[in-house]
Amino acid sequence: LPVVSAAGRRQRYSLMLVLDLEATCNRRKDLAPVEIIELSAVLLDARQLQVKGEFQAYVRPTQHPVLDPFCIELTGITQQQVDSGAPLADALQRLDDWLTQLGALEQHVTLLPVTWTDWDLQVCMEQECEWRGIIKPPYFGYWCNLKKAFLYKYHQSPSLKKAVHMAGLTWEGRAHSGIDDARNTCSLLLHLIRDKGAVLTVTGSFAGAQLPGTTAAAGHPRPAAAAAAARPAEPAAALETPGQVLQGDTASVSDQQAAAGTSAALLGPACSTGTAPSSSTSDPPPSQHTDQQAGPSSQTPTATITTTRHNSSGALKQTLLRPHAPRGSHDPFRSGAWDGCCRCGVKAHLRTTKKPGANHGRSFFSCGSWRITDKGKQCDFFSWVDGGEKKEGG
Repeated sequence: LPVVSAAGRRQRYSLMLVLDLEATCNRRKDLAPVEIIELSAVLLDARQLQVKGEFQAYVRPTQHPVLDPFCIELTGITQQQVDSGAPLADALQRLDDWLTQLGALEQHVTLLPVTWTDWDLQVCMEQECEWRGIIKPPYFGYWCNLKKAFLYKYHQSPSLKKAVHMAGLTWEGRAHSGIDDARNTCSLLLHLIRDKGAVLTVTGSFAGAQLPGTTAAAGHPRPAAAAAAARPAEPAAALETPGQVLQGDTASVSDQQAAAGTSAALLGPACSTGTAPSSSTSDPPPSQHTDQQAGPSSQTPTATITTTRHNSSGALKQTLLRPHAPRGSHDPFRSGAWDGCCRCGVKAHLRTTKKPGANHGRSFFSCGSWRITDKGKQCDFFSWVDGGEKKEGG
C-alpha cells in the first residue's frame, strides 16, 4: 500500500500540478501580444509527497515567430525549438492527455495547480487563450500561488531562485527554463510542506471556476475544442512534435514583468471634475502583459480625453480605497466634460489593445472596476483615446 506521510495527510488536495510558463519577451518589455513558448509541469502526489512525472512542450508563437535575442538569452529556448514546437491548443491537449494517463483527472482525484506568482494562469494563459479562441482546461481556472505560502512562512517575497536559496536548498538547472523552474518550484513546495507545515489551498481563481471537489473531473471540455475554427490551419509538421514526457522527480519570463503587468492594470487617469485632465507623457508605456480586451460601448464620450498617470504608491492606494458607486449609476459627463471616471464612479483605466488585429496598439479608457478574474463586474464605459471608432478586423 502507498505510504502516506503525516505532512501529506494534512493536504487538502491529492495531486498538485506544479506549472511554469515561458513566453516571448524583449529587453524593452513592450512586446505584445505575449505568447507562450514553453509549457512545463511537474505532477506531485500530495499524499505521498512523491513526483509522479514531468511534462514539457515547446510552443510555436505566431504573432512574433522570431524570438528576440534577449528572450533566447533569458530562457535558453532556441529558435529551432519553437519553430518545431506545437500550437498552444495542441500543447494543452497533450498536457491534458498526459494528466489523463496518470489518473490525475479521475473523478475522485482533486488536482491543484501550483505556480510561482499569479502571472502564469491569471494573466499569461488566460489572455492568450482568450484571443486565440481556445477553451482552457477547467483546472486552469484556479491555482495556488506558492509565493504567498513562502511569504507567510518566511515574511519575505523574493524571486524564485532567491527563495530556493533562503530555504537552504540548492538551485538545479537554469533560471527561466520552464522545466527547471518547475522542478525548483516543486522542491520548494516539498520543503514548505515537510519542514514548515504548509497546507496548500486555492489562492486565486476566476469567477465561475469549478474548484476541486465541487464537480466531477471526468468529461471536462477538451482544451482544443474551440481552437479548430478560431485559428488558421497549422502545417502538418507542426502537429508531429509531442509534448515531451520526462522521467524523474521550475519564474515566468520574470517576476518584475509580472509585477509591472499588475501595476499597469491598477493605475488609471486622475479624475478631475469640471474640466478634462491635462496630458502627461512622463510615464512608461503599459507592460507587455496584456490588459483587458474591450469593445466600444453604445455611448462614446465626446469630450477630449487625456490622462495623468499615478506614480506614487499613495496615489494608487487612494484610488483603490475610493468607495464604489452602484455599477452604472455615475454620469461621467454630468458637468459637460469628462470627469475621468467610468460609470461605476471610479477612475477609468487607460489601457492598450494587445490583441492582434486592426486595433492593435490603440489606447483606450474603460471601466476602472474591471478585474481579469471577474470580468462581469465592469460597467460599459469605453472610449478610444484617439476619438475614433473600432476598426473592422480588430
